[in-house]
Amino acid sequence: YGLGLEVNTVRTGTGPSDHYPFWQNGYDAVLIIEKMNQEYPYYHTTEDTVDKLNFTFTSKIVKILLGAVASFAEINSHDERGPSHSYEVPPPWGYSVDSHVNISVSVKDPSGVNHSSIELHLDGNPVPFYTYPVTFGYRVYTDYLSLVVDSTYTARIMATDVHGNSLNYSWNFTVDDSPPYPVTGQKMSIVGNDILINWDVSPSPDFSHFAIFRADTPDSFTFHTPLTTTTNTQYINANVASQLSSAFYAIRAVDAAGNMDEEYTVLGKHTITIYDGWNLVGYPFQPTDRNTEQVFSYLGNNWKRVWSYDANKSPNRWAMYDRDAPEWLRDYKMITSGQGIWVETTGSNLKLCMTGKVLQNVTFELKKGWNLIAYPGFNSETLGEAFAGVPYDLAYAFHPGMEPYRLMAYEDNWGVMKGGAYWLHLYTDFTWTYQTY
Repeated sequence: YGLGLEVNTVRTGTGPSDHYPFWQNGYDAVLIIEKMNQEYPYYHTTEDTVDKLNFTFTSKIVKILLGAVASFAEINSHDERGPSHSYEVPPPWGYSVDSHVNISVSVKDPSGVNHSSIELHLDGNPVPFYTYPVTFGYRVYTDYLSLVVDSTYTARIMATDVHGNSLNYSWNFTVDDSPPYPVTGQKMSIVGNDILINWDVSPSPDFSHFAIFRADTPDSFTFHTPLTTTTNTQYINANVASQLSSAFYAIRAVDAAGNMDEEYTVLGKHTITIYDGWNLVGYPFQPTDRNTEQVFSYLGNNWKRVWSYDANKSPNRWAMYDRDAPEWLRDYKMITSGQGIWVETTGSNLKLCMTGKVLQNVTFELKKGWNLIAYPGFNSETLGEAFAGVPYDLAYAFHPGMEPYRLMAYEDNWGVMKGGAYWLHLYTDFTWTYQTY
């Protein structure tokens, strides 16, 4: 056929297999042999000698095979195609989140790439580059180049193959290390047994998606792997409202370059057991809807009234919301983070799911004498650790078995209850701030 193939003879014993010389040179091997059949019963016997080989038949088969392989490889065809390009970095119409950018691209051609013809340009100017061989060509790459952020660049690769066919390809990419706008308008509510979170559409021009993260405590987010991603503006965590546990959520905006917003809000839910009769709970969140009816709606019709106590509102320190009382007697209409609340309920096996925004810092203006405040944290700590620095000398906590007031004296080395509230007796006024995360 005049293919100009170079014969490479491999001596017996140089490898563990007939395929070995092919593997050595990076090729998968195909072995064609005469097998044992009725016309040739000598295969793999001591009588399998060269005088038994049908050279005429074998040579014709080899010519057919080599012709087919040469046709597939286009060895004897007229080459009019230039080298190909692939694996551009940064990718076409892609992004780099770092202003120090390494540009790279692969250039290949079956006939071979003329190394001296390779050129790499950035915005029309040649840039220094390096190469290393790959199958049928080269990987072309630069050192890290210092580029201007929030700018779009054009990279161009040029090369020819051994026949003079040329490649001239350009692609654009953008350097973007600016984060998108933070997520706004986050609202949290309970729908049946599901937690529903809504938020606003992102105003960022290069917005890609929202990443939703979940953690067990407000200070344990890692932001490595999201729970899920979405381009919508809501997320439903199904069948968790009744679970006696805490869950915390953060919604982060991500732009097309992969940058994540730098500010985020922590939302949370915490569910506690509610007993028949009076219960003392501490509301640890800032509710989306602060209306008292809405905050306790998860109890359905099983709650009758709530009371709160604010030592700063002398002489009327008590506020009440009674569902059966006339409107003018309901002076406790709004719930806020950090409040201790007495709730009277009817029924058994009740649960209260509390939701809302986790305030990073909760500040209390405590007065000399008795104060009723929530434990606003979610850590495993003792009363003394939780209220460290607060000048109190007595503490009382809720206990459903301590009738008639359901209160018990509480020691400093006892653990605090998440979603609980405490009566603290102070011997002086004090401003106290608790940091949740």
